[in-house]
Amino acid sequence: MSHNYVQQLIHVIWSTENQQFKIPLATRNELYAYLSMAIKDHQGKLYYAGGYWDHVHCLLSLPPTMSVSDMMRKIKSGSSQWIKNKENIGSKFSWENGFTVTSIQEDRVDSVCSYIKGDEKRHDKMTYRDELLNILKLQNISYSEEYFLRNSHSKFLLHLIWSTKNRSPYLEKAIRPSLYQQMCTTASENDSIVHAIGGIEDHVHLLLEISRKMALSDLVKDIKVKATHWLLKKSQSFNCFEWQVGYGGFSISLPTVDVVKQYIMQQEEHHKVCTSISEWNEFVFHKGVI
Repeated sequence: MSHNYVQQLIHVIWSTENQQFKIPLATRNELYAYLSMAIKDHQGKLYYAGGYWDHVHCLLSLPPTMSVSDMMRKIKSGSSQWIKNKENIGSKFSWENGFTVTSIQEDRVDSVCSYIKGDEKRHDKMTYRDELLNILKLQNISYSEEYFLRNSHSKFLLHLIWSTKNRSPYLEKAIRPSLYQQMCTTASENDSIVHAIGGIEDHVHLLLEISRKMALSDLVKDIKVKATHWLLKKSQSFNCFEWQVGYGGFSISLPTVDVVKQYIMQQEEHHKVCTSISEWNEFVFHKGVI
């Protein structure tokens, strides 16, 4: 694991300000092409885009060096200016401040694309408000009834894996609980939540809910650095300790959280019949799908 393998797939939704600006169908199609180029310019990839006259859906991959909030700020700012130049909309156009983001795992990409594709037909009977409320409730995302259309919401879940340098078996069973608690504390300091953590002597797994304001690469770096310092203070036996430079990160969908939790918490049993290297190869081959 000397290099990074990261797959952050997210479904993002946002609307025009107060849902008052109507984007014509022809302009929407041009907008989706613009968004594809804008996301690519920021090292991401647009898988599918759609929407209705007052809102946009995007399924995209997020680079590990950029937070969701940074990506949204850049593409909303650029697309807003692009739309303002359209004669059939006008110079007063603006997007609503907020957005909603949920993580998607590889095997659910097709179903999310189908959902986005059906947006126009869905909104013959459903308002944007209704749709957003449904998504927030299905994702167990808390919200303020009064302000939820203006606020940003996220349920961004990742399965992270990284190893000790050269897979050296430094992480003995006795030290792991305290080390894991230290890692959870660092994640919390970065407005992120560790829902499960586990591993064996040479690597660690985390089920992490990452803040929309945090870039994955920055968070992983902070967790690794502080964990190393903690180990160095703990015992002289860690004087030569290092983490491997790379890491793996795989977005997961909310319905699979319990499966991923169980997988992480049963690492010791799992590795009685599976080596760390074969496990890593399986994750890369199947793109993080357990």
